[in-house]
Amino acid sequence: NIPDVIWTSAADYGMVFVGPNVERLTGYTQEEEYQTGNWIKWFDRLHPNDAKKTKTAFRKFVKVGKPYDIEYRFKRKDGRWVWINERSMGTYQKDGKKYADGLISDITERKHAEEELRRSEEKYRSLVSNIPDIVWTSDKGCNIVYIGTNVERLTGYTQEEEYQTGNWIKWFDRLHPNDMEKAKASLWGFIKGKQPYDIEYRFKRKDGKWIWIHDRSLGTYKKDGKLYADGLLSDITEQKRLEESRIEQAAALANAKA
Repeated sequence: NIPDVIWTSAADYGMVFVGPNVERLTGYTQEEEYQTGNWIKWFDRLHPNDAKKTKTAFRKFVKVGKPYDIEYRFKRKDGRWVWINERSMGTYQKDGKKYADGLISDITERKHAEEELRRSEEKYRSLVSNIPDIVWTSDKGCNIVYIGTNVERLTGYTQEEEYQTGNWIKWFDRLHPNDMEKAKASLWGFIKGKQPYDIEYRFKRKDGKWIWIHDRSLGTYKKDGKLYADGLLSDITEQKRLEESRIEQAAALANAKA
């Protein structure tokens, strides 16, 4: 009743034993597997991209006892492909003959889940890279855990350069002196005390140009026992320029009426 399939091979790769539950995995009965007679024929049902490395690992195990743990795609009797995790258990002598034991598991569901997760992560990365706002993540020590690749459009610094700085405090060293302390205090209060913030500050780009950034917290959470914080950065330079222009126009109009 165990889900894993136990197998035994002779030194000449003859199929000495395979568990009767092999039928659930492959669609072939135990008797049909015995009729093939040889484990090498089993590997003929593998995906072409997986067959060679699996055969090599199996042969080295049976011949010289080199352990292995491998994953491969297997074509069932009904034509459907499944993912298998196969690993060696040990070799031994019995009645002067050498034998090797191993274990086979169906990991199809796990592989599908991993693929779904990979696609989801790719979709998320694509979304984050293409939106104008920049998503960021910090840990409890104010270290840069993640920052969107589109940060380069905003700051002139690449994602890799931002990671090399290592710490958000160094990010704030690029701020205008009049904005620096309030920005640092806001981030620190958010991470340590979960106090949300929504601030604007001036930031010096890599090319020396000053821009306005809108920085706001999104939320904190724990993962694997560690505290993390997420936030969002937006370029509001043009918005600030328009605001200043309106103020200047209003002042000019007021002076004209005076």
